[in-house]
Amino acid sequence: MATLLNQQATFSNAHTPPAVLTSMREARTAIQRLKGVLRAWNVPVEDLPTLWQAALAAAAKGEWAHAERLFAQVAALKPQYEDVQTRWAEARVRATLAASRADDDWETVLAALANAPLDFADPQGHRTWAEARQRRDQRYEAALKAAASSQWQAAVPYLVALLAEAPDDQASSTWLAHFPPLQAEVARRQRWLPTMVKVPAGPFLMGSSSADQHAESDEKPQHTLSLPDYWIGKTPITNAQFRPFVEGDGYTNQAYWTAAGWQWREGEKLVKPLYWDDAKWNGADYPVIGVSWFEAVAYCRWLSAQTGITFCLPSEAEWEKAARGADGRIYPWGNPWETGRCNSEEANIQGTTPVGQYPSGASPYGALDMAGNVWEWCATKWGKPYPHQVEDEWQAVYVEADQNRVLRGGSWYVDRTFVRGASRLNLNPRDRYNFKGLRIAQLGGFQGRKGDGEPGVTVMWKGFQRLVDIAAMYRIMHQDAVATPSHARFAPG
Repeated sequence: MATLLNQQATFSNAHTPPAVLTSMREARTAIQRLKGVLRAWNVPVEDLPTLWQAALAAAAKGEWAHAERLFAQVAALKPQYEDVQTRWAEARVRATLAASRADDDWETVLAALANAPLDFADPQGHRTWAEARQRRDQRYEAALKAAASSQWQAAVPYLVALLAEAPDDQASSTWLAHFPPLQAEVARRQRWLPTMVKVPAGPFLMGSSSADQHAESDEKPQHTLSLPDYWIGKTPITNAQFRPFVEGDGYTNQAYWTAAGWQWREGEKLVKPLYWDDAKWNGADYPVIGVSWFEAVAYCRWLSAQTGITFCLPSEAEWEKAARGADGRIYPWGNPWETGRCNSEEANIQGTTPVGQYPSGASPYGALDMAGNVWEWCATKWGKPYPHQVEDEWQAVYVEADQNRVLRGGSWYVDRTFVRGASRLNLNPRDRYNFKGLRIAQLGGFQGRKGDGEPGVTVMWKGFQRLVDIAAMYRIMHQDAVATPSHARFAPG
């Protein structure tokens, strides 16, 4: 640029047409102004490559606000330099995301992502974070609306979900303390939440390679698949966790069931799982068995309705990653078979065991009983070919299909060949056996009860102060409601 200025300075008025001379003067003035701006930014005008490298270095460090300023300077000097426009646009989005997330501004985060390029990568999970915050605020608004109109039972599921996300929030506890019956009901439903473990976003190896001598043809080819963040139950659902579904309206409310499932339940007049009254199988901390896929779906929907948190059956891809980790290991603990790490035929127990009894068989994410004990229903329809294609397997149309579904994990009834992480089984959704159970999952930001070592969310959002204010007014105006001991109006459903 300095060279250009020097060349322009050598022209004389005598050899330059007036129109050209005027244009050159205007250009020289514009360049001088730009140099002044750049000097104010402490940028050496003549050192564009150095400026470019500084911008790239800032981006590599994740210093997006600084990178955005540097890319802007490069673009001002030379708009078509390298791929500055693309990198500047990315830096703008990432700087906005970082700043908005720091300000707890989920709306701006979602707006920035909506305007980002289609191939925009989000390794920091900004979308997951923003959608979780959006759900939180929507729950708060729903709880506030119900509380403002004294519809306390309607507020319960939202309060359960809010308190699950912020268990140490003093404002929410203060508000609930004004209403002992409501507080007791919220606490009761919170106990229904299973402990969940996080499976972080990223790729993993799905299926089996020829190195696994027990691999079946439907496990091949082994391939890499990427999944977003999700959470999965630390253990299979137990009899104690399933009991509120049985004793509540789980078997009598059609809203929880698929059309085919409800028709089957009505025809069979089912009111509880098979083996529910058999002492050999019905211990509180034993996995629930004798449940069909239809019952497993209904349980997920029932629990979602009671707690305000969306639970589902995992897809077989989600189940497999949670069991094996990212490296394609054969068993949750590694590649070699090791007796004593799970309840399979080799253990010779000839029945189920309490969940979590084999901590040495934990998966890389801390999930237990992913090998053996009970086969676990997945959302996936049978017959899906490999390489696996990710799709929404909890959308209504997919769930309503009346066809065989996948089970994973093996059980006490089968040997080590079938407790491998890649092993697949399929059964009719009506089948109920003493070697089948379920484990639940949820997508996106955490909403349930965290496993050991998972930090709780302790932030308090402004919405609860309004709930506290409503509670205070309600106490003054309706003292009798505060003292009401009955829990009948907070019955499930």
